Amino acid sequence: MNTKEEAEIYAYVGRKVKLGTCTHRNCIRLSANKHHDKHNRAIIERALEYLYLGIPFYTEVEFRIPWKGRADIVLPLTQEIIEIVNTESKESIEEKRKKYPWKVTVVEI
Repeated sequence: MNTKEEAEIYAYVGRKVKLGTCTHRNCIRLSANKHHDKHNRAIIERALEYLYLGIPFYTEVEFRIPWKGRADIVLPLTQEIIEIVNTESKESIEEKRKKYPWKVTVVEI
């Protein structure tokens, strides 16, 4: 993939998600809630894998309207969403699949 193609993909992704001062490519953003420790550790492990493999990612990404919601990990080049689930119900996961703009991969921990 050349630089122009990547720039076009990032521009497209930027129209769907809120990228700014709190969301940076290949940086790990986590929940400060201590009850999310297992969840945060799973995000870190996944993000490190992507970092070592050279796969760009964003964490804790908020989507623009009309999609709404916050995804655990977004892979911009493949336009894939990774949701790390621990205690979420199947209904909650299905709701995310409906409202997110791209394919959702669920990782159960």
